[in-house]
Amino acid sequence: MASSSTAATPAFQPPPEVEETIARLTSHKAVRGVLILARATGIIIRSAGPLFALPPAAAVAATPAPDASEAETPVAPTSSETARAYAKAAVKLVESVGTELSEVDQSDEARFLRIRTKKHELMITLAKMSFKFDLIIKNAVVVTASDEMACDIGCIGGKVAMLGLDLPVPEGCKIIDAEGRFVTIRSLKFGVSGPLPRINPLPRPRIFCVTLAESAGVGARSSDDWTTATRSALGGGTTTVVAFAVQHRGKSMLEAVADYHKLSGGNALADFAYHVIVTDPSEDAMHRELPQLVADGITSVKIYSTYPALKLTDLQILDLMYAARQYGVTVMIHAENSDMIEFMTRSLEKQGKTAPWHHGTSRPPIIESEATGRALALSELMDCPALFVHVSAPEAMKTIRDAQTRGMSIYGETCPHYVLLDASAMKGRGFEGAKACCAPPVRENPGDKEKIWEGVANGTFTVISSDHAPTNWGGNDGKQLGLIKHLKDDKLGNFRHIPNGLPGVETRSPLLWSEGVCKGRISRQRFVELNSTNAAKLYGLYPQKGTIAPGSDADFIVWRREDERKKVEVTVKNLHSACDYTPYEGMILEDWPLLTILRGEVVFSHTDASVLETLKPGGGNFIKRGKSTLQGPRNKWLSSWRPDYEEQVADE
Repeated sequence: MASSSTAATPAFQPPPEVEETIARLTSHKAVRGVLILARATGIIIRSAGPLFALPPAAAVAATPAPDASEAETPVAPTSSETARAYAKAAVKLVESVGTELSEVDQSDEARFLRIRTKKHELMITLAKMSFKFDLIIKNAVVVTASDEMACDIGCIGGKVAMLGLDLPVPEGCKIIDAEGRFVTIRSLKFGVSGPLPRINPLPRPRIFCVTLAESAGVGARSSDDWTTATRSALGGGTTTVVAFAVQHRGKSMLEAVADYHKLSGGNALADFAYHVIVTDPSEDAMHRELPQLVADGITSVKIYSTYPALKLTDLQILDLMYAARQYGVTVMIHAENSDMIEFMTRSLEKQGKTAPWHHGTSRPPIIESEATGRALALSELMDCPALFVHVSAPEAMKTIRDAQTRGMSIYGETCPHYVLLDASAMKGRGFEGAKACCAPPVRENPGDKEKIWEGVANGTFTVISSDHAPTNWGGNDGKQLGLIKHLKDDKLGNFRHIPNGLPGVETRSPLLWSEGVCKGRISRQRFVELNSTNAAKLYGLYPQKGTIAPGSDADFIVWRREDERKKVEVTVKNLHSACDYTPYEGMILEDWPLLTILRGEVVFSHTDASVLETLKPGGGNFIKRGKSTLQGPRNKWLSSWRPDYEEQVADE
């Protein structure tokens, strides 16, 4: 396996003199590692030490980066003359220092020697170093979005401190022996949905949003609260959720977020953040409140082109995109044509075709692809990056792929149910098909699932989300509303009144690992990219979240090796959501996460149910987010028009 040092090393082959110097230094009794760096940046040019997964003969200590404030303009060695200068200086130092270890710099974490030239630095790490790890994951196979390496993970205070071979174990340090198992970045679930409270507050905190239409018009409510939803997330390997705070039309976005802080405060078990669903992009909301939200660490919004209480007109979408581009806000789009849906629904009702499976009849793929194409046109006009969420139709996926091929900053998201379920799930016995009603719907053609898998594998989709929208099957405020509000004496109900959405925050990662990785559809690296890294980058959480690297949160999933995988049957009895059903009931998965670790603490064990069941609410932290680090505006315009703020910058 290639080490990450090798992957990070620029294209530079040191001449023999440098190799000889490194050999001399590492053979010295007191010397444990050598790094040649560009001084201001700390970029590794050549290393012989265990900064990451180096050969067993290498040393076990890593070297801190040099002080950038003392450096001149960083330039990596590009000539043999520069390298030879290093070699000569290094030889002189080794000859002069002997075993007395003179000219030693010391810090709390390391003792080391330095040789400095004008623009570069050679650093020699000494044997006597102390590390204050409080957790070491031994014998891990670390999988990131780009690499896979066998090493230990040293953690301090809930953060990754070091990756290396055979890390020293200080007194009192906890050890988890991964025994060669895969350790991936913990999952980041960036959209969690569920019914909003109606106009009157609920008697206990409820979270998230299916749509405002369902909550206000249909009367549905979430089966999960902040505690049960985040407990469920941890049970499936997800340690960070980003929930939706809904701006009621005519109300303040800031008030919506404040309300959600009250609901989540002291109740979450996992780390969390918010998106804002914008229903009223007024001038005040866009140019006073939106910059304040960004300052508060909320840097993404979601908009709808459907549902009467949520949908925006094209003009409103343009107003929002104009502001989002100006303030660096990520725009998420639920793309379906509202008028087409309403026409089809009315017509089907007149024909008496209201059974659950006609939910799909009312929303053929063209309804999604038309809205996707229209929103893409608005995005291109405004030069505003956009993420199209829960994409189900291959036609819409192709529209997104074509835009990406043209270099547009367009991203796609799909969900496990669009690659694992089809419309046959809505044709269950009697009214059972209501359990599979979501929007956009699972598709009629079973072959569409494989086409969506192709988009998952080839990069069209940036992220995988569950779109967790838990409403109970039983009771009077969930799926049964399709029967209660039907007002006719039949047992098939009316799909118009069925709350859209499926529970899935706990099953998302296991489904993607089992059906994607274990069955050879995607690599382990692609799994990490889809499951965590891309979402962290897109939503301004990277590198605190989304990678395993020094300084990142110590959040991990431990997966079994191939030779010890354990098949698991999905059943609602073994899940931790308060929702009373799962659309994947009876499905056999190839494996399930063995451990979930949040900021250095084990919060779920597949072999010890008490670990998760005894967690107390309040352990989750609100995460202030920065701006997306994926490709942003391209400054490509379709005419001579420019935003006013661009003109102002030009005038200045």
